[in-house]
Amino acid sequence: MKNKVLILITAIISLLATSCGKIHEIGVNSYDIVSITPSGLRSIDAVIAVGIHNPTFAFKVTDICGTVYHNGSPLVDFSAEPVEVHKKSDDIYNISGRATLAKGISILNLMALVRDLNPESYTFDVSAKVTAKGLSKTISKKNVPLSQFTEGNGK
Repeated sequence: MKNKVLILITAIISLLATSCGKIHEIGVNSYDIVSITPSGLRSIDAVIAVGIHNPTFAFKVTDICGTVYHNGSPLVDFSAEPVEVHKKSDDIYNISGRATLAKGISILNLMALVRDLNPESYTFDVSAKVTAKGLSKTISKKNVPLSQFTEGNGK
């Protein structure tokens, strides 16, 4: 009887370890702007199609927000609607969000930056709450280079 319990516990631990090991394989494999709509003088609403590779269990991402920086200065604050990622999938999700000019930034400032579209000049901070199987964790990333998403990762 003890051997059967030990074998069962070993099998469960092995199963959990293999499914948890694949968490590091979750990633964004494509993105595309679906629509952009002005929302007042300082904001835009956008829908972005994001391709997500998920070899593990289903999870939900909520409380998505962050800031885009140009040469270290805040440029745009953004937030996005929650998204539910399906288990063991390679799906495209339409994510709705809003971007608002940061304090101290005007439309004229933004238009002047159009000359500098070099992705190396831009970084962003982002945080989101990830919930799966009744557990949740807030994940934050700081100073992520925008170039990380423009080099061979887009559409």
